[in-house]
Amino acid sequence: MTRRTTSAVSTRNSTDLRRLTTAAVATALVFLFTFLIKVPTVIGYIHLGDAFVLLYAAMTGDPLALLVGALGEGLADVAGGYFQYAPATMLIKALIALPVVLSARKESTEGKDRSTILTPKTFLWSLPSVPITLGGYFLIDYLLSGAYAFPALWSNGVQAVGSILLFAVLGAAFDRSSLSKRLR
Repeated sequence: MTRRTTSAVSTRNSTDLRRLTTAAVATALVFLFTFLIKVPTVIGYIHLGDAFVLLYAAMTGDPLALLVGALGEGLADVAGGYFQYAPATMLIKALIALPVVLSARKESTEGKDRSTILTPKTFLWSLPSVPITLGGYFLIDYLLSGAYAFPALWSNGVQAVGSILLFAVLGAAFDRSSLSKRLR
């Protein structure tokens, strides 16, 4: 290996390590904001974790955001005793991150300024998280609990809409404070 090749490999390894470390910290934050700050409901709980999944997805545009959401919130279900929901939660939370990741990646490849987290596109692409959350949890609630799936729609709706609003507030706050530039 030449000195130039060694330097390129070292830079790539450093970038990969930073990317994985950032994803691991984000996963831990999603877990904490899902598991520790929650409001019990009829069949589960309302939490803040989804907002942090959306925030990470918009901030980085990294496909690891799907894993951040799946692991952070899936582990919170297991730790909270909701074992039966963990597989569905992992799929649903990966899916809520997907549109935002795709939007952020597209903006990056088009050469658009990615110095802000909350753009009209990232906000609009966070909206599909509502039907993904409602549909996914309605299906799993119905399969596991039958009639309880209907009253759970309300709390799941509050969860999904509240998460989008918190994502918007946090994204705007990070953008105004220039924190988003330092975290990238």
